[in-house]
Amino acid sequence: MYHFCFNDCIPNSASEHYLSQSLEQTLNEYSNVKKTYPTAVDGIITSISISNFKLNQKDCTLADCVALMSNKDLRTFAYRVFSKYPIEKYYAEINEDDLLAMDYSITVSGITHSAINPVIVSGNNGILFTLGLHDDLRKDILTLTSNSTAAVDVNNLFGLKINTNYIKFFIKNELAAKLGNFDKLLELLGTNTYSSRFASGFEDASLQTQISILKHIQDAIDRKGHSKLFADGDLIKDVTPEKFDFQVFELRLFSPVAYRVYFYETSDKIYLALIEKKPAPKKQSIHITAAASTIKQMILMGL
Repeated sequence: MYHFCFNDCIPNSASEHYLSQSLEQTLNEYSNVKKTYPTAVDGIITSISISNFKLNQKDCTLADCVALMSNKDLRTFAYRVFSKYPIEKYYAEINEDDLLAMDYSITVSGITHSAINPVIVSGNNGILFTLGLHDDLRKDILTLTSNSTAAVDVNNLFGLKINTNYIKFFIKNELAAKLGNFDKLLELLGTNTYSSRFASGFEDASLQTQISILKHIQDAIDRKGHSKLFADGDLIKDVTPEKFDFQVFELRLFSPVAYRVYFYETSDKIYLALIEKKPAPKKQSIHITAAASTIKQMILMGL
């Protein structure tokens, strides 16, 4: 699933009319992408509600700009897609203190903007939704620089058809690669069975995350232990809940974002239950119990 995220690194001197015009252009191109990939593209994330999202020094908000758009159908569409906030609700947890220390930034029209939100988007394989207010923003890829680590690139939709074609080509290639990765995963694991939730979880993961999962599975196999995916307390942990008469294991990933893969391994088969972004500690036990229940159901059904 691809989430777009409103780029807050924009000049704050644009007029309401120019802001609304730019919004209409980029929103039209977003609609174009959404129509091409209706199930893969899911809304535009904002850091706060659009009624509180100020876009210039005169306190013009994103909601004000939506109201000024001349196309009624596009206004209705905008109110529907600008309904996802805040960012942390939709993207995997990233340590904001670390990002502040790295001081990621982007320069637009000679002014340096803090780029915390764009770097979070990049880390989650998201795409920026940008108002093309300046040449510095009208680029397929925006580069975010840091004072202590390598620069980070993020894909960027800004309201021109040639740029929209680039974004659609990017999504097309990623979706094709992701389809192949699931088959690679099953081949690596050998005899296995998987739940529909596991399959959809893998499909929803970014391409970078899928590649990381494949690498971690290969690393686990290369340990050459008593079983293919034995628990070592590090790469793989035994997280079996109480009162279950089989083991639940957790494959742990920390990069590019924290993910957990829950499964049960017997001598002749691997039961793949869930793959989820690592939740907050208080919620992780819920995921583990859900994985155990899924495995139990798969066993009872003879899958």
